[in-house]
Amino acid sequence: MNGIFALVLAFTIVGSFTLIPRAIQHDRLLEEPEDIDYDTLDAERDTQAADDADAARKEYGF
Repeated sequence: MNGIFALVLAFTIVGSFTLIPRAIQHDRLLEEPEDIDYDTLDAERDTQAADDADAARKEYGF
C-alpha cells in the first residue's frame, strides 16, 4: 500500500506542475483584453520625451 501511495503522490505533484501553468495560460486567453487609450499613451510619451530632454540639458549643460 505504501508503494501505491508514493506513486499517486508523485503523479499528483508532477501533474500539478504541468497542469497549473496550462490552466493559467488558458484563463489568460479567455480574458477580455483591456481597451487601450492611445491619447493617454501619446501624452505620456510626449511628457517622457520632454523630461528626458530636460535631464539631458541639465546633465550636459546645453
